[in-house]
Amino acid sequence: MPHDMLSLIKSFPEFAEKGFSLGIGGEGFHKESIRNIVYCGMGGSAISGDIIREILFRHLEIPFNVVRNYHIPYYADEHTLIILSSFSGNTEETISCAEEAMRNKCSILSICSGGMIADLMKNNKNSIQIDMDLPPRTALPITLFALLRRLCNMFELNSLNEQLNEAINFMNNYNMDDDKIISEAEYFENKIPILYCDEAYSSTVRRAANQLSENCKQFAHFNVLPEMNHNEIVGLLKPKGITDNTVIIFYKFQTSDDRINHRINVTEQLLTENGFTVKIVEFSNCNEIINVVDSILYSDLLSYHLAVKNNVDPVEIKRIDLLKERMKY
Repeated sequence: MPHDMLSLIKSFPEFAEKGFSLGIGGEGFHKESIRNIVYCGMGGSAISGDIIREILFRHLEIPFNVVRNYHIPYYADEHTLIILSSFSGNTEETISCAEEAMRNKCSILSICSGGMIADLMKNNKNSIQIDMDLPPRTALPITLFALLRRLCNMFELNSLNEQLNEAINFMNNYNMDDDKIISEAEYFENKIPILYCDEAYSSTVRRAANQLSENCKQFAHFNVLPEMNHNEIVGLLKPKGITDNTVIIFYKFQTSDDRINHRINVTEQLLTENGFTVKIVEFSNCNEIINVVDSILYSDLLSYHLAVKNNVDPVEIKRIDLLKERMKY
């Protein structure tokens, strides 16, 4: 079993610090002219946008949307900041968005390691270049911390900048307890993982489900509270044998609303009473960025050790490569 993915996951703190250093700049940006932000990306690159949108939700005074498609919104114009995120720089959906953004005279902030995005943005002073060769999903900490720091500088979000610095310091002493994660991976063997969390942290749990799919080659589902309490909880009855074939995990954050965490406790009790295997994983820091980092590292390590149990290569993504080949004109 190759160990490259494990070393990449454990390089998260190093990659985050790399991104943090790349995020310097943006202080001369004219924030008064920007009325909305549109983040364009796919896969792991889009997850960074989701996380940033959730972190900025209570800090930024303008709308922030994430686009996973070929087109930017109709309203995007010279008052829109378009963020182009593609690790390879050759993501066809993001390239299409870049071309539309240029035609619409949008302000553009880009991040990539090269490719066509780098060519299109070569004269853009807000381009961030990543000089590393990595599987795109492992580059998340670079993209996340580079863009968060740049946006904090652009929009003068000083309190969030302090949280970013605290998160970098937190990772310097992060304890990656493989033995604990290996034992927890046993919950998921030959089961469909169903992941739930506060909607304010939905992107971290989407990331967890994606990592289980890509690294472990194991289907996973995620949803958010309070929404699942209004529909999906009723569906957790059929088909017959659902309790034997699934395992449910709740991600619980100290910084969530108290009513959300009460919902988690009540929902966990209901599901346990109905025969489900349920686990609650708690992230107890008062810094929301640290909670994001902590939950991502937990999920990434879990996905790796479950890949080992599944006897699959966590780096290989043959179906995605085959799909991309067949999508060529």
